[in-house]
Amino acid sequence: MNAGLILPTDNPSIELRQLQVSDADQVFEAIESNRLSGNQHLVATGVDGWFQTASKVEDAIRRSHNDKWQMIGIFQVQDDTFIGSIDLGSREFGPEIGYWLDERYTGFGYATIATRALSEFALQKYGHVVARTADNNTPSQKVLLKAGFNKIDHIESKVLFEKK
Repeated sequence: MNAGLILPTDNPSIELRQLQVSDADQVFEAIESNRLSGNQHLVATGVDGWFQTASKVEDAIRRSHNDKWQMIGIFQVQDDTFIGSIDLGSREFGPEIGYWLDERYTGFGYATIATRALSEFALQKYGHVVARTADNNTPSQKVLLKAGFNKIDHIESKVLFEKK
């Protein structure tokens, strides 16, 4: 498997890098740590249910190396620490970004940094990008607004955002 997509961010200490199978253990450890601590955001994003084992993480990473879906890790450059994951996938409303952070790294602006960088990449490639949050996920809605998204719709229990 090749190195895949690598995106710099507006913070030189943070890098977005397409996840590789070799990252699976580090990703699973973060998921498991957050699952054990009761991180509700992990549950709300679905990450908790999708990745019950390290082998499921490996399988997802393998499957994500295509034009329809890319799993991208958020890493600290200095020590290659995994902070969280942001993905870009072709979904119902077009190219869509989704993300989650290891709770140890929330509150430092990393989600905004990653969302801004990946959305700029998506804008160049597709001309627009969307994201959805749960109604009650105010922190994630703030991230999207800071990253330049606009609220465009409310569908069932989700708020839809778009960036053009």
